Amino acid sequence: MALSRGLLGLDRTVAEYWPHFARHGKHRITVRQVLAHRTGILPSIRVKLEARTRGGSVAGALEEARPAWEPGTRQAHDDLTMLGITTELLGRTDPYRRKLQRFVTEEVARPLGLSLSAADDSDAVGGAAAQQMSAGGGGAEVNGVAKAFGDLATGGDRLGISRDVFAEIVAPPPPPSKGWGDAVLGVDLRCSLGFLKASPSFPFGSSDRAFGIAGAGGAFAFADPDLGLGFCYAGDREGPALPGDARERSLRNAVLRCLGGQPRHPIEPGTEGGTDADGR
Repeated sequence: MALSRGLLGLDRTVAEYWPHFARHGKHRITVRQVLAHRTGILPSIRVKLEARTRGGSVAGALEEARPAWEPGTRQAHDDLTMLGITTELLGRTDPYRRKLQRFVTEEVARPLGLSLSAADDSDAVGGAAAQQMSAGGGGAEVNGVAKAFGDLATGGDRLGISRDVFAEIVAPPPPPSKGWGDAVLGVDLRCSLGFLKASPSFPFGSSDRAFGIAGAGGAFAFADPDLGLGFCYAGDREGPALPGDARERSLRNAVLRCLGGQPRHPIEPGTEGGTDADGR
């Protein structure tokens, strides 16, 4: 939404909006790289520990962070880093100076009539992460996330997503210069514009145009533009981490079959055919 409104530019550097972020070799990191988890800033625990020494300021910790490698060359999935940077960028560019949690509540939840978990801006990063999904978060939250992804699946008109931004979201992401393979999770996950995209080890949706987000305990939500489908799953028990929970995968594939879609097979490293669509 911020991109569609021109608040941020994908290929503008973060430092153009947030000058102190440029410290320690981060001056060339772009908004696109942030949303694709390619900043080289990792792992979250370092940012958290640094924030504690700075009175809880995640922004201050991110300013002092040093990339572990040349930004843009590798992907390292780390929600705290991405959410920490984006919430600070929103606070600096939004006309009302709203941080991420308040922005989501006012610009996503209210227009769609959703009931989503809330947190104040003093915990904007943690609140936004919880906002995405939490396992066992309640039916209202799960239904709300599915409804939001349903709007995104049909172009995001109610959310004001521009055609140019929607085209960027559904397009296949180009690989980092050193190739695919997530440096944190150790699997072939692919990220673009803040969303997960399908990969050989984690295929979802009826085509590669689908995009989604993952939450705690095996929770997962995605939009399938080819089917006009918004989907969200969150269990009442902890499940395995990415790239997928067998319970969620079975339900997701059943929904796809009901709509005439064809579930796709994950391909395990070192195998040619992979498992079946339900992971067996």
